[in-house]
Amino acid sequence: RVQLMAGSRVPVYCTAIGKLLLANLEPEARQQLLSISKMKRYTDNTITSFEELEANLEEIRLQGYSINNQEDSIGLIAMAVPIRDTAAQMVAGLAIHAPEARLSIPAAGRLLPNLQEAAARIGTALFG
Repeated sequence: RVQLMAGSRVPVYCTAIGKLLLANLEPEARQQLLSISKMKRYTDNTITSFEELEANLEEIRLQGYSINNQEDSIGLIAMAVPIRDTAAQMVAGLAIHAPEARLSIPAAGRLLPNLQEAAARIGTALFG
């Protein structure tokens, strides 16, 4: 079982929500934030190259969701989608996390429409 406590801190470049937020930042703000980051390797899947991360962030922007494939912790996968305001700007994210033994990435992908619908409903509830 994996459980993060409220207030836990995890690196932005190797989590589903973190990468989703980075992908939706203006390029200058993203570059400034990443320029002070030490991209430490946590697992064999951790992205530690700025070039590879930028390519992954572009993919996230195009597909509209983010995946963490055991990038910060072996055995933990996650998927995140944006919550948007009425101007279609990302203001938050919604994610699911699970041990890979209980939820594979393909299985999480099958839940993507439900996750997107929930994020849209949250956005509507918050912003009308």
